[in-house]
Amino acid sequence: MKYFIILSLLSFSVFAREGHGEKPTVAQIKEKMNAGLDKRITTMQEAKTCVSKAETHEALKACRQGLRENRKELKEMREKKRADKKEQ
Repeated sequence: MKYFIILSLLSFSVFAREGHGEKPTVAQIKEKMNAGLDKRITTMQEAKTCVSKAETHEALKACRQGLRENRKELKEMREKKRADKKEQ
């Protein structure tokens, strides 16, 4: 839950800084926010499915590791986007 709140706040702050001269429309902001939420929802659904199917401690550990890797990938993508925006 903490991660969801932090990610939501971070994504909102990115939208607030976007296009220093031009403000994005509400539709553009909603589209970006929904895309980010969809990614996170998909990740959590995959983790939930994995945990539901797990029958051993090792399988649960693998589910947890998979979730961590997914979060790490999303974080790297966000950092790359931020770096690209700073270069502009």
